[in-house]
Amino acid sequence: MKSIVFDSGPIISLTLNNLLWILEPLKGRFGGKFYITEAVKKEIIDHPLQTKRFKFEAFQVIKLLKDGVIEVYDSPALHEKSSELMEQANSIYTIRGQHLKMFHYAEMSVLAACMELNAEAAAVDEKMTRILIENPDRIVEVLRKRMHDKAYVDAGRLNAVRSRLKQLHILRSTELATIAYERGLLHDYVADPKFIEHPKQELLEAILWGLKLNGCAIAEKEINQLVKIEG
Repeated sequence: MKSIVFDSGPIISLTLNNLLWILEPLKGRFGGKFYITEAVKKEIIDHPLQTKRFKFEAFQVIKLLKDGVIEVYDSPALHEKSSELMEQANSIYTIRGQHLKMFHYAEMSVLAACMELNAEAAAVDEKMTRILIENPDRIVEVLRKRMHDKAYVDAGRLNAVRSRLKQLHILRSTELATIAYERGLLHDYVADPKFIEHPKQELLEAILWGLKLNGCAIAEKEINQLVKIEG
């Protein structure tokens, strides 16, 4: 069956923008399974339940689990594959002789689960993970700007990781929200034109900026392009 595996980022971004509910109708239209891994569950449910600030957000995700909108995926080999993938990914880029450990276990568990499930996509908001899969050479430029030094790439390790993740598609929370917008799921939020001159465009812009400001890696230029296209 078709599947999408979610990292913590998109679920958190959607929850903080009161958009977590769109996953149920999107899943129905997708006609497959939505999964999180046990490591992601710890980040978005188990740990927040021990806090005051994000406890209610955790309860919202629990409801999705209870309703079967998302499921926890696990397998006997998943931990080993996730750890191996994380070690490989964190050995690709080097600055000043030190490996840059940019990738975390939970997000690597998502990619490992996608490999096991032959999933259609991974839902990931984190910038570096997405670039690693889609345009790994760009990470060198990003690191140079951030750290003001040249980054070196272990081509062998990079090719080993990319060969395992080839053809994996990445979805961000902004893509999920845009799809929901296109399908009319957000129509009730469109304001009366007497209040806002371009209510549909303003709505989409508001949603995309809300997601960006809560952690989704999307550039302002890209938001403007999406608003222009969809408007």
